[in-house]
Amino acid sequence: MVSAVILAGGKSTRMGSNKAELEYHSMRLIDYQVNKLAAIGISDIMVSGYSEPVAHTRFVADFYEGKGPLSGIHAGLIHSKYTSCLVIGVDIPLIPSYLIKGLLESHGCHDFPVTITSHQGHLEPLIGVYDCSLALLAEQVLLSTRTSVHSLLEQTPFNLFSCTEDESVFLNCNTSEEYERLLNTKEI
Repeated sequence: MVSAVILAGGKSTRMGSNKAELEYHSMRLIDYQVNKLAAIGISDIMVSGYSEPVAHTRFVADFYEGKGPLSGIHAGLIHSKYTSCLVIGVDIPLIPSYLIKGLLESHGCHDFPVTITSHQGHLEPLIGVYDCSLALLAEQVLLSTRTSVHSLLEQTPFNLFSCTEDESVFLNCNTSEEYERLLNTKEI
């Protein structure tokens, strides 16, 4: 059993509108991600950075606002009902359910406190599983001058879940052009 936190914060300056509210398959991206997580059996789903009501979730506020994705991860770790927390961005909806299941299985097979997705040499720390025991270390990083998720990963061992899926499943919607590509990309 794991909890999940959907990272839906950020200013969306490059997009020009809130990414969580973008339409995909006739629903908001936030609802799309929630439905995917619920369909694979995750019952404790949190949303960080988007305080509008989202069915079947609970909102968790960042303790350290304006410090980037690590703030949302930290909030998820603090409020998780279980000992591990799946982290996923609201703006990467093409990640298939089987990949998330594989990530969770990989995390369960190792003693590392973090398992992150990698593909073609790229690390995806915002598609990962973090043990809640890292909350204190995450807070220490947030209180430092380097508040990135990579700064956290530099201080803790982590497992890599290597993927061979097509690069399109990692499409991140930060701009209107990327959103248009998403709408024209077939799901795997």
